[in-house]
This record gives sequence, structure tokens and C-alpha cells, in this order.
Amino acid sequence: MVVHERIDAGPMEALVTPDMVKRWAEITGDEELLRAGAEALVPPALLFSLSVRLRKSIERRSSSGGDDAVQAQYRMETRRPIRAGERLTVTGQLLRRYIKREREYSVWDIRFRDETGKEVACYREEGLETYQKVGER
Repeated sequence: MVVHERIDAGPMEALVTPDMVKRWAEITGDEELLRAGAEALVPPALLFSLSVRLRKSIERRSSSGGDDAVQAQYRMETRRPIRAGERLTVTGQLLRRYIKREREYSVWDIRFRDETGKEVACYREEGLETYQKVGER
């Protein structure tokens, strides 16, 4: 059962700073990324954190109001390498929210564009919004 469809999110401006990349490298233990310093390429997975910020700007992360969501499946595609220091515009759409086996799911499509407006990456996620069954919140 579809709960609702299509909600636009953004645009959100995001500067991917060298410090963000360094912090990501420290957290993940990526020694090669740490050595690259200011010339580092942005790991595509770091863009996921920007998509979370965008989604949180328009809705609660889960129906229960907490951060107990689970990714069921996702796909990240990059069109070109992204360097630390680039300013990106992030937009997205909640394509639909639906109930399956008494649990609420959502499907998101997120786009990342550079300063010229050219798409540099896209991300699609389908996820379980909460561990709780609908009606148990």
C-alpha cells in the first residue's frame, strides 16, 4: 500500500571541505586518503552523509521519530571524480513511501551537481523507515 508519493527536497548547498574528507578517512581508517590530503578525491560513500542531511531537512528520519532506519538497497553512481573543496548542490525526491509486511518503507532519489549545474553523482535508496510495525509506535 502506497502511503504517499513524490516530495521534493532541496536544493541544499554543500561545500565538501578537505577537513570533511580527512575526518572521513580517520573514521574509516583509509590511510591512502589521509596521505592524499587537500588533493584527495571525495569517496562516494561520503556523499551519503549529505543525502542524510537533505532528507532530514524535510522529514523525520523514521516514523517513530528516531534514527532507527535500515537501508534495504541502494545504488551510488558517480559521473566524474569529485575533489575536496568542491561546492555541490544536492537535490532529492522522496519517490514514494509504502507499507509492506506491516512496516513502512521509503524510496529516495538524490542528485549531486557541481557549480556549473552538471550532475556529478546520483544516489537511490530504498529503506525500512522503522523497526516497529505500523500501529506499534
